[in-house]
Amino acid sequence: MTSFRVMGKIFATAPPDETRLHVFVDAAEIEATVAEAPGAFEPLSWGQQVRGLRVLLAAAPDDRVRELLAQSWRRKAPKRLVAEFDAAGDRTTDPRVDAYIDGLPGWQQAICQELRDIVHAADPGVTETIKRTRQPYFVLDGNVCALLAAKDHVNLFLYYGAIVPDPDGIITAGHDNKTARTMAVRQGEQINAAALTVMLQQIIANNRAGGWRKLKAIGC
Repeated sequence: MTSFRVMGKIFATAPPDETRLHVFVDAAEIEATVAEAPGAFEPLSWGQQVRGLRVLLAAAPDDRVRELLAQSWRRKAPKRLVAEFDAAGDRTTDPRVDAYIDGLPGWQQAICQELRDIVHAADPGVTETIKRTRQPYFVLDGNVCALLAAKDHVNLFLYYGAIVPDPDGIITAGHDNKTARTMAVRQGEQINAAALTVMLQQIIANNRAGGWRKLKAIGC
């Protein structure tokens, strides 16, 4: 078994047959990735616990494998090293997100860019990536939110679970979902930037505290 390490901590392993890769991402990412492509990804169990993802290399898209490796590396690397890497690479924005937004109708471009600006203003540490092949995600110690343009609106999926209060009623769907709730914005609608910022900052705080599952387990 070949192991890949950062500062002595294993973030990926590869069995000798070179047909599989094991990556150690968080529980929410495991659940979402397996649901997305069960023929390419499987839960990786050690004993009674799921520890990561088994990636079947022949079936898994290369860009998705790279994303998962990067996430696993970031989970295991010291925060100082991650910060230095981000600063050196200026990874705050992603040109693939630019391309996604540029391909939309003008009114959707405007909504997506406004949402994008609000997310980055909520915390300068938020970075962008593409998951599910083409969907823009915003991450900081875990998923924060994701954009998805629909025919007559733009969805902002807010992670994780329903433990973040919504006193202003900005959530429009999936109120009790365990993984993500939705804020839909239609053409001409005004975005409640203040309420969204508060929600984003709470999601980020939860991520930094270990994630919503840990917080629920201790009764938060």
